[in-house]
Amino acid sequence: MLGTDSNFGTVVDIKTLEQILKSFSHATGLRAVFCGSDGSLEVTPGSEFPEALFCQLVRNCPRGRSRCAKSYATAGREAAKWGEPYIFRCHAGLVGWAAPVLQEEEHVSTIICSQVLMWEPEDFFWDEIWEVTKDLGVESPELALAAKQLTVISPQRVKAAADLLFLTANYLTRKGSIILEQRRAIQDQQARLQELLEERKEKYLPIYSFKKERELLEKIRVGKKEQAERILDDILADELILFVKQPDLVKTRLQE
Repeated sequence: MLGTDSNFGTVVDIKTLEQILKSFSHATGLRAVFCGSDGSLEVTPGSEFPEALFCQLVRNCPRGRSRCAKSYATAGREAAKWGEPYIFRCHAGLVGWAAPVLQEEEHVSTIICSQVLMWEPEDFFWDEIWEVTKDLGVESPELALAAKQLTVISPQRVKAAADLLFLTANYLTRKGSIILEQRRAIQDQQARLQELLEERKEKYLPIYSFKKERELLEKIRVGKKEQAERILDDILADELILFVKQPDLVKTRLQE
Protein backbone atom coordinates (compact mmCIF):
# COMPACT_ATOMS: atom_id res chain seq x y z
CA MET A 1 0.00 0.00 0.00
CA LEU A 2 1.31 3.36 -0.92
CA GLY A 3 1.34 5.59 2.10
CA THR A 4 0.20 4.83 5.61
CA ASP A 5 -3.16 6.56 5.16
CA SER A 6 -4.32 5.46 1.72
CA ASN A 7 -4.67 2.44 -0.52
CA PHE A 8 -3.25 4.10 -3.61
CA GLY A 9 -0.65 1.35 -4.01
CA THR A 10 -3.50 -1.14 -4.42
CA VAL A 11 -5.08 1.00 -7.14
CA VAL A 12 -1.92 1.60 -9.19
CA ASP A 13 0.58 -1.23 -8.71
CA ILE A 14 4.03 -0.53 -7.31
CA LYS A 15 5.87 -1.86 -10.38
CA THR A 16 4.09 0.71 -12.55
CA LEU A 17 5.13 3.49 -10.17
CA GLU A 18 8.73 2.27 -10.18
CA GLN A 19 8.79 2.21 -13.98
CA ILE A 20 7.44 5.77 -14.12
CA LEU A 21 10.27 6.94 -11.87
CA LYS A 22 12.91 5.09 -13.89
CA SER A 23 11.62 6.51 -17.17
CA PHE A 24 11.62 10.02 -15.72
CA SER A 25 15.21 9.60 -14.49
CA HIS A 26 16.40 8.21 -17.82
CA ALA A 27 14.76 11.10 -19.68
CA THR A 28 15.91 13.93 -17.41
CA GLY A 29 18.94 12.66 -15.52
CA LEU A 30 17.17 13.62 -12.29
CA ARG A 31 15.93 11.43 -9.44
CA ALA A 32 12.27 11.40 -8.41
CA VAL A 33 10.46 9.45 -5.68
CA PHE A 34 6.92 8.80 -4.51
CA CYS A 35 6.17 9.92 -0.97
CA GLY A 36 3.18 9.37 1.24
CA SER A 37 1.19 12.42 2.24
CA ASP A 38 3.22 12.41 5.46
CA GLY A 39 6.45 12.83 3.47
CA SER A 40 7.77 9.31 4.05
CA LEU A 41 9.57 7.68 1.13
CA GLU A 42 7.40 4.98 -0.44
CA VAL A 43 8.64 4.18 -3.96
CA THR A 44 12.05 4.95 -5.47
CA PRO A 45 13.56 4.30 -8.93
CA GLY A 46 15.87 1.69 -7.42
CA SER A 47 19.62 1.33 -7.06
CA GLU A 48 20.18 2.43 -10.66
CA PHE A 49 19.41 5.98 -9.53
CA PRO A 50 20.74 6.38 -5.96
CA GLU A 51 20.09 9.50 -3.93
CA ALA A 52 22.80 12.16 -3.85
CA LEU A 53 25.64 11.61 -1.40
CA PHE A 54 24.76 14.93 0.25
CA CYS A 55 21.26 13.64 1.02
CA GLN A 56 22.59 10.29 2.18
CA LEU A 57 24.71 12.09 4.76
CA VAL A 58 21.85 14.32 5.89
CA ARG A 59 19.44 11.38 6.12
CA ASN A 60 21.92 9.21 7.98
CA CYS A 61 20.31 10.02 11.34
CA PRO A 62 16.65 10.00 12.48
CA ARG A 63 16.62 13.78 12.93
CA GLY A 64 17.75 14.34 9.35
CA ARG A 65 15.21 11.86 7.94
CA SER A 66 12.45 13.48 9.97
CA ARG A 67 13.30 16.92 8.58
CA CYS A 68 13.34 15.58 5.02
CA ALA A 69 9.92 14.02 5.53
CA LYS A 70 8.58 17.28 6.92
CA SER A 71 9.92 19.21 3.92
CA TYR A 72 8.32 16.73 1.50
CA ALA A 73 5.01 16.66 3.37
CA THR A 74 4.79 20.45 3.36
CA ALA A 75 5.64 20.64 -0.35
CA GLY A 76 3.03 17.98 -1.13
CA ARG A 77 0.31 19.81 0.80
CA GLU A 78 1.10 23.10 -0.94
CA ALA A 79 1.07 21.45 -4.36
CA ALA A 80 -2.29 19.81 -3.59
CA LYS A 81 -3.73 23.05 -2.23
CA TRP A 82 -2.81 25.10 -5.30
CA GLY A 83 -3.32 22.36 -7.87
CA GLU A 84 0.02 22.92 -9.58
CA PRO A 85 3.68 21.91 -9.27
CA TYR A 86 5.24 23.41 -6.16
CA ILE A 87 8.92 24.40 -6.28
CA PHE A 88 10.56 24.60 -2.85
CA ARG A 89 13.79 24.54 -0.88
CA CYS A 90 14.19 21.67 1.54
CA HIS A 91 15.40 22.05 5.11
CA ALA A 92 19.01 21.48 3.97
CA GLY A 93 18.90 24.21 1.33
CA LEU A 94 18.46 22.12 -1.83
CA VAL A 95 15.89 22.81 -4.54
CA GLY A 96 13.01 20.43 -5.20
CA TRP A 97 9.54 20.35 -6.70
CA ALA A 98 6.42 18.43 -5.82
CA ALA A 99 3.43 17.14 -7.83
CA PRO A 100 0.39 15.85 -5.91
CA VAL A 101 -1.49 12.62 -6.63
CA LEU A 102 -5.13 12.72 -5.55
CA GLN A 103 -7.64 9.98 -4.88
CA GLU A 104 -11.27 11.06 -4.66
CA GLU A 105 -10.06 14.65 -4.18
CA GLU A 106 -7.88 13.61 -1.25
CA HIS A 107 -4.11 14.09 -1.33
CA VAL A 108 -2.67 10.58 -0.96
CA SER A 109 0.79 10.76 -2.51
CA THR A 110 3.39 13.17 -3.87
CA ILE A 111 5.99 12.83 -6.59
CA ILE A 112 9.09 14.63 -5.39
CA CYS A 113 12.15 15.55 -7.44
CA SER A 114 14.91 17.29 -5.51
CA GLN A 115 18.59 17.01 -4.57
CA VAL A 116 19.68 19.73 -6.99
CA LEU A 117 20.81 23.37 -6.95
CA MET A 118 19.87 26.22 -9.24
CA TRP A 119 23.17 28.00 -8.74
CA GLU A 120 26.80 27.20 -8.03
CA PRO A 121 27.48 27.14 -4.25
CA GLU A 122 28.67 30.50 -2.90
CA ASP A 123 29.83 31.66 0.53
CA PHE A 124 26.32 32.26 1.89
CA PHE A 125 25.32 28.73 0.83
CA TRP A 126 28.07 27.17 2.92
CA ASP A 127 27.16 29.30 5.92
CA GLU A 128 23.54 28.22 5.62
CA ILE A 129 24.45 24.55 5.22
CA TRP A 130 26.61 24.53 8.35
CA GLU A 131 23.82 26.20 10.31
CA VAL A 132 21.02 23.80 9.34
CA THR A 133 23.08 20.60 9.58
CA LYS A 134 25.27 21.30 12.63
CA ASP A 135 23.13 19.07 14.87
CA LEU A 136 23.05 16.10 12.49
CA GLY A 137 26.47 14.72 13.36
CA VAL A 138 27.91 15.16 9.85
CA GLU A 139 31.53 16.24 9.44
CA SER A 140 31.81 19.58 7.63
CA PRO A 141 34.55 18.56 5.13
CA GLU A 142 32.60 15.45 4.13
CA LEU A 143 29.38 17.42 3.67
CA ALA A 144 31.18 20.14 1.70
CA LEU A 145 32.66 17.57 -0.66
CA ALA A 146 29.23 16.00 -1.17
CA ALA A 147 27.63 19.41 -1.81
CA LYS A 148 30.11 20.09 -4.59
CA GLN A 149 28.86 16.95 -6.36
CA LEU A 150 25.23 18.16 -6.46
CA THR A 151 23.68 18.70 -9.87
CA VAL A 152 23.20 22.34 -10.85
CA ILE A 153 20.36 22.95 -13.31
CA SER A 154 18.82 26.07 -14.83
CA PRO A 155 15.44 27.50 -13.79
CA GLN A 156 14.11 26.53 -17.22
CA ARG A 157 14.97 22.88 -16.66
CA VAL A 158 13.46 23.00 -13.19
CA LYS A 159 10.21 24.37 -14.64
CA ALA A 160 10.14 21.78 -17.43
CA ALA A 161 10.82 18.87 -15.08
CA ALA A 162 8.20 20.15 -12.63
CA ASP A 163 5.61 20.36 -15.41
CA LEU A 164 6.45 16.81 -16.53
CA LEU A 165 5.97 15.44 -13.01
CA PHE A 166 2.69 17.34 -12.68
CA LEU A 167 1.37 15.81 -15.91
CA THR A 168 2.42 12.39 -14.63
CA ALA A 169 0.65 12.97 -11.31
CA ASN A 170 -2.52 14.04 -13.14
CA TYR A 171 -2.40 10.88 -15.24
CA LEU A 172 -2.11 8.73 -12.10
CA THR A 173 -4.96 10.63 -10.47
CA ARG A 174 -7.23 9.98 -13.46
CA LYS A 175 -6.14 6.36 -13.78
CA GLY A 176 -6.77 5.75 -10.08
CA SER A 177 -10.23 7.30 -10.34
CA ILE A 178 -11.14 5.13 -13.34
CA ILE A 179 -9.98 1.96 -11.59
CA LEU A 180 -11.90 2.83 -8.43
CA GLU A 181 -15.05 3.51 -10.44
CA GLN A 182 -14.69 0.18 -12.24
CA ARG A 183 -14.22 -1.65 -8.95
CA ARG A 184 -17.28 0.00 -7.45
CA ALA A 185 -19.34 -0.87 -10.51
CA ILE A 186 -18.29 -4.52 -10.25
CA GLN A 187 -19.03 -4.55 -6.52
CA ASP A 188 -22.46 -3.01 -7.14
CA GLN A 189 -23.20 -5.61 -9.82
CA GLN A 190 -22.11 -8.42 -7.52
CA ALA A 191 -24.24 -7.07 -4.68
CA ARG A 192 -27.27 -6.74 -6.95
CA LEU A 193 -26.76 -10.25 -8.31
CA GLN A 194 -26.60 -11.59 -4.76
CA GLU A 195 -29.82 -9.77 -3.92
CA LEU A 196 -31.52 -11.25 -6.98
CA LEU A 197 -30.33 -14.73 -6.05
CA GLU A 198 -31.65 -14.33 -2.51
CA GLU A 199 -34.98 -13.05 -3.84
CA ARG A 200 -35.16 -16.02 -6.21
CA LYS A 201 -34.55 -18.47 -3.37
CA GLU A 202 -37.23 -16.89 -1.18
CA LYS A 203 -39.82 -16.25 -3.88
CA TYR A 204 -39.58 -19.08 -6.36
CA LEU A 205 -37.94 -22.08 -4.73
CA PRO A 206 -40.75 -22.92 -2.28
CA ILE A 207 -43.35 -22.70 -5.10
CA TYR A 208 -41.22 -24.89 -7.32
CA SER A 209 -40.85 -27.49 -4.58
CA PHE A 210 -44.58 -27.61 -3.84
CA LYS A 211 -45.24 -28.23 -7.53
CA LYS A 212 -42.70 -31.03 -7.51
CA GLU A 213 -44.30 -32.52 -4.42
CA ARG A 214 -47.64 -32.72 -6.21
CA GLU A 215 -45.95 -34.40 -9.16
CA LEU A 216 -44.28 -36.85 -6.78
CA LEU A 217 -47.60 -37.81 -5.19
CA GLU A 218 -49.14 -38.29 -8.63
CA LYS A 219 -46.31 -40.60 -9.76
CA ILE A 220 -46.58 -42.61 -6.57
CA ARG A 221 -50.35 -42.89 -7.00
CA VAL A 222 -50.02 -44.31 -10.51
CA GLY A 223 -47.07 -46.54 -9.56
CA LYS A 224 -44.30 -44.94 -11.65
CA LYS A 225 -41.43 -45.69 -9.26
CA GLU A 226 -38.41 -44.48 -11.32
CA GLN A 227 -40.02 -41.15 -12.19
CA ALA A 228 -41.04 -40.68 -8.58
CA GLU A 229 -37.45 -41.29 -7.42
CA ARG A 230 -36.09 -38.67 -9.86
CA ILE A 231 -38.63 -36.10 -8.66
CA LEU A 232 -37.75 -36.92 -5.04
CA ASP A 233 -34.06 -36.29 -5.79
CA ASP A 234 -34.96 -32.89 -7.28
CA ILE A 235 -37.01 -31.96 -4.22
CA LEU A 236 -34.22 -32.91 -1.83
CA ALA A 237 -31.72 -30.84 -3.85
CA ASP A 238 -34.06 -27.84 -3.70
CA GLU A 239 -34.56 -28.26 0.01
CA LEU A 240 -30.80 -28.38 0.57
CA ILE A 241 -30.37 -24.98 -1.12
CA LEU A 242 -33.31 -23.52 0.77
CA PHE A 243 -31.98 -24.88 4.08
CA VAL A 244 -29.06 -22.44 3.90
CA LYS A 245 -31.51 -19.52 3.92
CA GLN A 246 -34.52 -20.88 5.83
CA PRO A 247 -33.55 -23.92 7.95
CA ASP A 248 -36.67 -23.81 10.14
CA LEU A 249 -38.97 -23.88 7.10
CA VAL A 250 -37.16 -26.89 5.65
CA LYS A 251 -37.31 -28.80 8.94
CA THR A 252 -41.06 -28.25 9.12
CA ARG A 253 -41.62 -29.34 5.54
CA LEU A 254 -39.49 -32.45 5.93
CA GLN A 255 -41.54 -33.45 8.97
CA GLU A 256 -44.65 -33.09 6.83
